[in-house]
Amino acid sequence: MIHQKIEHIKRYEGFRSYAYPDPASQLALATPQFRHRWGREPASALLALLPEKISNLSAAPWTCGYGETKGVEPDAFWTEAEASDRLAVRYKEFEDSVLRACTAKPNANQLAAMTSLAYNIGVSGFRRSTVLKAHNRGDHQAAARAFGLWNKSGGKVYAGLT
Repeated sequence: MIHQKIEHIKRYEGFRSYAYPDPASQLALATPQFRHRWGREPASALLALLPEKISNLSAAPWTCGYGETKGVEPDAFWTEAEASDRLAVRYKEFEDSVLRACTAKPNANQLAAMTSLAYNIGVSGFRRSTVLKAHNRGDHQAAARAFGLWNKSGGKVYAGLT
């Protein structure tokens, strides 16, 4: 079952072997011409092509693999196997955090959806979310609708968040 949940995240996150700036970061927004290159080429090579005032913009958080941000530096390179292993470990961490935040026990589908959300918005964001609040009060329809509030980053809708 956990394999299916991880495959779901992989499908929506997509794999990139090189580190790339967060899509809503100053650096990513200032380099739309590199949108398809970030994560597919070494960041240092792309940064070297930019004027200093742009290359010094914040890229936080740097991301690699299947949307992982923890411990990612601009020069990171991961194989797909390494990224899959990291995702499996991190998924379990997020799932455990979601379970601790739930006062009402989620079913398997609810847990998978909330874990995917927490993976994208972080545990602290998830703990403050209307998704969790509605779930914990037993209002599952409101919880389902509340997922729709979390499909943007930097004001832009992203398929991976939808």
